[in-house]
Amino acid sequence: YPSLPKPPYLLFPKILDGISELRNLKYLSLEGWRSRKKADYMIVTEQGRSIPDVFDKYQNLEDLDLSGMRIDFLPQSLFLLPKLKRMAIGGNNLSSECLQRLTNSNIKIREY
Repeated sequence: YPSLPKPPYLLFPKILDGISELRNLKYLSLEGWRSRKKADYMIVTEQGRSIPDVFDKYQNLEDLDLSGMRIDFLPQSLFLLPKLKRMAIGGNNLSSECLQRLTNSNIKIREY
């Protein structure tokens, strides 16, 4: 898959919203998506760092690559995607609670 420039956080939800019009999108790679400043792409809460919770429009998504994003927890909307089967999560610092939730789901985890 071609590598795209990494936009700042403010563009992150807009870009994802734009490609959500691709109703049959099955694979999405956000591998290593980050800018020079964490505040440009991260949501920071008491749980740690994550990415914007904008995945609810991807109802046909089957495979998601979030590797190398250096996040601590996953957005809630990822767990609500009915067809999501595989997720790459390597290079992140996901909490044990988040990893347990993934283990209990039907999502096959890839660590690379």
